[in-house]
Amino acid sequence: MLIILLNALLSYCISLAANERTGAIAESRKKKLDEALANEDALRQALQTCSSIREDITAACTQNMTQFSMTENQTPLWQLLSNEQFQDHFYTWLASGHPVLEYEAKESILSEITRVLSDQGIDDKHSQYLKESYFENLDKLILTTPLLSNLRQQAKLQFIATRITAIDIAVADSQSLHLTPWAAMGPQQQATDDVQLLQPYHRALKMVGRDEDWRKLQHWLDSDKPISVRTVTGPGGTGKTRMALELLRDLPTKKTWVGGFLDRQELARFLGTTAFANWKLKADTLIVIDYAATSDALVRDFLTGLCACRSTVGHRLRILLLEREASTTSGWLQFVRTSGHSTPVEELFDPIEPQRLQPISSIEHRRQILQHMFDRLKSLADSQGRTVRVPQLPVDDPVINDLLEDRHNKEDRWKDPLYLMMAALLAMDGDIVRVLKLSRRAIAQQTVDHELSRLRKFAANNPNLEWIITHLAAVATLRGGLRSDEIIPTITAECEALGQSDIQGPRALAKILKKALPLDSKEKNIDFISPILPDLLGEAVILQQFCSLSNDEQESVILRAVLNDPVITAVTILRTCHDYAEDEQSPAIRWLDTLMHYAQQHKPELFMVLWRQLPMATTVLRSRALKVVQQCLKLDQAKEEQFQAQLLNALAIRLSELGRRQEALENAQQAVEIRRKLAEANPDAFLPDLAGSLNNLATFNSELGRPQEALENAQQAVEIRRKLAEANPDAFLPGLATSLNNLATFNSELGRRQEALENAQQAVEIRRKLADANPDAFLPDLAMSLNNLAIQLSELGRRQEALENVQKAVEIRRKLAEANPDAFLPNLAMSYGTLGSVFTASDEHDKAAQAYAQGIEAITPCLQAIPRAFAGLATKLVSDYLEAKQKLDEEPDKTLLMPVEQVLQTLQNAANDQALSPEQNDGSDG
Repeated sequence: MLIILLNALLSYCISLAANERTGAIAESRKKKLDEALANEDALRQALQTCSSIREDITAACTQNMTQFSMTENQTPLWQLLSNEQFQDHFYTWLASGHPVLEYEAKESILSEITRVLSDQGIDDKHSQYLKESYFENLDKLILTTPLLSNLRQQAKLQFIATRITAIDIAVADSQSLHLTPWAAMGPQQQATDDVQLLQPYHRALKMVGRDEDWRKLQHWLDSDKPISVRTVTGPGGTGKTRMALELLRDLPTKKTWVGGFLDRQELARFLGTTAFANWKLKADTLIVIDYAATSDALVRDFLTGLCACRSTVGHRLRILLLEREASTTSGWLQFVRTSGHSTPVEELFDPIEPQRLQPISSIEHRRQILQHMFDRLKSLADSQGRTVRVPQLPVDDPVINDLLEDRHNKEDRWKDPLYLMMAALLAMDGDIVRVLKLSRRAIAQQTVDHELSRLRKFAANNPNLEWIITHLAAVATLRGGLRSDEIIPTITAECEALGQSDIQGPRALAKILKKALPLDSKEKNIDFISPILPDLLGEAVILQQFCSLSNDEQESVILRAVLNDPVITAVTILRTCHDYAEDEQSPAIRWLDTLMHYAQQHKPELFMVLWRQLPMATTVLRSRALKVVQQCLKLDQAKEEQFQAQLLNALAIRLSELGRRQEALENAQQAVEIRRKLAEANPDAFLPDLAGSLNNLATFNSELGRPQEALENAQQAVEIRRKLAEANPDAFLPGLATSLNNLATFNSELGRRQEALENAQQAVEIRRKLADANPDAFLPDLAMSLNNLAIQLSELGRRQEALENVQKAVEIRRKLAEANPDAFLPNLAMSYGTLGSVFTASDEHDKAAQAYAQGIEAITPCLQAIPRAFAGLATKLVSDYLEAKQKLDEEPDKTLLMPVEQVLQTLQNAANDQALSPEQNDGSDG
């Protein structure tokens, strides 16, 4: 393995040699050092030889390290560790740029600290504290000491520059699969602007608050399974890519492992040239697939092929799929797991459910991220000769603590590291309290100003040039970057369309853009204009930049991007809708409409991309989601029965969400008929799908007032899923809990209270265990079952138990709605309604009125977005609220009710108009 010493180390030693000896001697010295870099042992020796630079580092450390990690007798720990052996380990840790050497040196340093502290008679408790704080202090020192910071950064860059050769993980050349190493994913240059530190590949900060996520991933890697797949999810800014980078970077400490990123192009090439039957690995291997949904068809084929060779692959294989959203019952992940192979792909997943990265919930962790970012920004400013004022974060400041805890805000603004990093950037030379009061949207928008300011610096104070550069940067981001053959045509087309052809020639603009959005090292061998990263920032730049255009110009920009990069453009628009669209008037929603119109006229297969990318839980995109499924059913792929049933099932759900119950029922019945026939021919493959469709059919029957039919469907679903869960509990217990939950509801509708209670209790018991093991995946389901159990208990007169369960449901759903209001506000409103009904049954009408009012407040934005879907729930909440107020002999809150009444009145007027015009259609296009 080729190991590279940092560039500064080489140049420093060579310059010393040149000054002290002749040029010939210097050349000889350089040659010897080059030879010494051939292996790790030689690297260790090379690190020992450069005494002058070692002296500089020692002096810098002695000067700066005397104030931290004090022992009980106030002696700085650094002074106790000034022996030569320690200095060797410390210098190796600082300068090697090699994970194995860093790891070994760190272990040696900790061992030396333990020995020294023991000799000093320091007790174990204080000794442990000193050891835990030592490397944290070292990291802080390096950030704030320009010499050390620059040395370490140069070491990293030199290490990266020489380790971008793809890792070939296969035994035979004819079966090669090339992975991009973690080091090749980072930029080739140091950050030159504050906003660049937000990019995940810069690894500006160490990870904070991720211990449990890290532990789970390490346990997964170390398991004995030959092949194991895991899906990790989280909204933009949670740190998914950064976690994967650190996981890959840590692999050398495991000695036997290799790993890297696998991109779409390489996976497509591999699948087109390789037979899986005899495919073997060279070593234990970790493959990371980022943005997995954009490669879902390729991933599905890859995993299907692996099913055929998992007993012969030779070494452990781990595949980590990264994506914002994933569900085993819908979208891209369901598509990936439905392979039709004799060995189901889902058996490769461990666990089956996606694992969501934990939010940063600790105030201390939030404070650490802010402080680390302040230190990093200060270090960058110092290296550039800039003077900046770093905000203070007093531990005992009640205002800052309250803002960081964020308990008074409907959205938990600081749960994702990226927003804390952006807040730190905005607070430099400013007011940290002011920044901590901003909404997430305002933080993103103000950070956009920093990025646009950075881009404008490349225009040499030419306003017209500034505008076209920022516009082209937004276009490149919309398309996921521009490759060599796309750069000039794209620049030419945009300049001509916007009347900017006379500003600069396309080649001159391309040169500027390559500097502004520098080449990602994984694209080393070709010209490439990168997108603006991180994704959240890039999307916000697109919104701000394109909104300076007219609506017609915006549509034209989107169409030009779709013509050249339909899939990536579609994904970027969907992500922008999900992150920034608050209602149907959002520009991103208009762009989605433009995209869908183009797909319908020219590229219908694009609807498949949209279908698999759309989040299942969404309010603002519900009507578009319905149209997407309807268009998918017109494709040739939909003629295949398995896929047709999947689409019909999805169509039924989308229709039900929009209040179109009868149509939902009819499509659900068709899905059941197809899946029943498939299950008769192949029960192992299709019984799970049949149970899912029966479960949905039961719900739609119930919504249409057909309780007996609903009960029969639900009983069949429970019977199937109980047998499946007995054979494979990990795979089928979640589905069984869903069916039991629904069966409880249908038994209750028929007055079978005791049976309903037993079903509900079983569902809660299963989901509580599932949520304990994987809270992010199963807490929403647990809240649903707790809400249902409360209803059954209340109907049996067990009010206190009912109250306890519904309060737990409200607590869970309130937190979920804070994190994702678009998905969970309707559920929260339902639980407030249940809470109100329990209080009403106990004659506590004041508390009931308060609960109903909270439900109305929660459902109002959903009702305003999609009136027909939420009119029933809103009407019920308003009716119950008015009844509670009447019993209290109090006037209702007109301000609360006015927006709801306006929407409901509009719906009623529309219904009256439709009754007078029987030939008018319902707006559906099929």
